[in-house]
Amino acid sequence: MPFALQIIVKCVRIVIAGTAVFNVSHSVRDYVIRDVEHVNVTDPLTDRVLGAFYCTHSWDPHLKNIVAGFAS
Repeated sequence: MPFALQIIVKCVRIVIAGTAVFNVSHSVRDYVIRDVEHVNVTDPLTDRVLGAFYCTHSWDPHLKNIVAGFAS
């Protein structure tokens, strides 16, 4: 319908600003790196021990064994 209510520029700006604030607030912890730990990870396919680095966000000793892995 050509005469229906359209999205106005002010509404689009509010939605974009709200989305940006939401995304930054949920990723702010990734900007604060407390320490870089060297960890050994065993590859389950080849049983090789691989050296890796883990960027930690906490100095809590209970979290020292948590490793996040990413494959490309």
